[in-house]
Amino acid sequence: MVNIAVMGFGTVGSGVVEVLTENAASIARKAANEICVKYILDMREFPDSPFADRIIHDFAVIEQDGDVPVVVETMGGTGAAYDFTKRCLLAGKNVITSNKELVASHGYELLNLAKEAFQFLLHEFACDMFGREMGIHLCLHVVGRSGLAQHEGGNIFLG
Repeated sequence: MVNIAVMGFGTVGSGVVEVLTENAASIARKAANEICVKYILDMREFPDSPFADRIIHDFAVIEQDGDVPVVVETMGGTGAAYDFTKRCLLAGKNVITSNKELVASHGYELLNLAKEAFQFLLHEFACDMFGREMGIHLCLHVVGRSGLAQHEGGNIFLG
């Protein structure tokens, strides 16, 4: 099993979590491993959400958890999204983002950080109008290409 974190639980983030959960069996077959959403980072509370038990408010939890090799950034903007993405890469995590502003403003720096750390920084420009498909294809790519599909529980990356 590969644990992931989703940063942001708005339209896109909640759509990613929904798709990963509702299609878990199909995605596991394609990725050759189960993808489990361990954390959802957001400043808001979601007491009525079926994912309320995964909501966290402290980014450091994700940053320091060595059992989370993949992070999906759906926060938007360049403030916290930039800081958290950079810190994820420095912590040895692969990052998937749909944030065009982040990539336009800091893409060169973040790609170089990813390259130095032998991690992936992947950007998905297109998503459907509900944000439901953003990141799913790239999650499969990261899990399959990174070796996580074959090496459960290890941070083994092919670059």
